[in-house]
Amino acid sequence: MPSDSQSEEITKSEKLGKELEKGIPLLTEGFLYHFASLFEEIEKELREIEESQALTAAEFQRAQDSLPAQEDLDKYAATFKKLPLYQAKLANIRTTMLTLLPRSRQLKQRASTLLDAKSVYEENMAETLKKEKELDKSIAAKATTTEVKVLSKAKKSRTKIKSGRKRDSDKNSSLSKNSGDS
Repeated sequence: MPSDSQSEEITKSEKLGKELEKGIPLLTEGFLYHFASLFEEIEKELREIEESQALTAAEFQRAQDSLPAQEDLDKYAATFKKLPLYQAKLANIRTTMLTLLPRSRQLKQRASTLLDAKSVYEENMAETLKKEKELDKSIAAKATTTEVKVLSKAKKSRTKIKSGRKRDSDKNSSLSKNSGDS
């Protein structure tokens, strides 16, 4: 059996419980009135967060869809692994080009020198040929004038010979006529 002090406490707690039961609806109503607008704002913010989460999830999905396929990524990775090799090849090409550049300049200068020498040689040859043609023309002119002189002398001498022969034949024929007359 409960003792008197215990029973008193039970009665006190029962009284308190009954009073609390009366006060709870009032407290609840006060809390609801005071915090209802706050709960509505929180619910509104939660809905906005849910909507932004949905939009973010859609963005992530679109971003993931726009990413290349795994096999493409593997190809890219393989290409990037070859990058040092390509860089080394480019460096070799560059050094080769740098060594060829002075040699190319030397060859261009040599070609230019040879072209100049060739043009000088061709000019000299052209002058020599021109002089030879002039000499040939002068020799031909001299030969022609000499030939003309020789031919004209030969003609004169032929005419002299012919005229001398004619005279001789005329003499002979007049002699033969004369001898036939006697």
